[in-house]
Amino acid sequence: MKTGEIIVLHRGAKNAKFRISWVQQVNPKEIQAGIEALEPRENFWGVDLTAEEREEKKSVDMLMTLLSETKT
Repeated sequence: MKTGEIIVLHRGAKNAKFRISWVQQVNPKEIQAGIEALEPRENFWGVDLTAEEREEKKSVDMLMTLLSETKT
């Protein structure tokens, strides 16, 4: 694996192209790599990140409301 190399990942029946952004040798038997989607596919990884992000925002909003109420 080399930085800049284009790879195709397969997940079930889905395929998508990615570019390798960085590569790091963690130990003699392990390499980690960062990838960038060249063909963004909705829900390619099987995770709805937008729903997760909405929940995080709700949690932050709720916390901010509680904090502001305790100041008064």
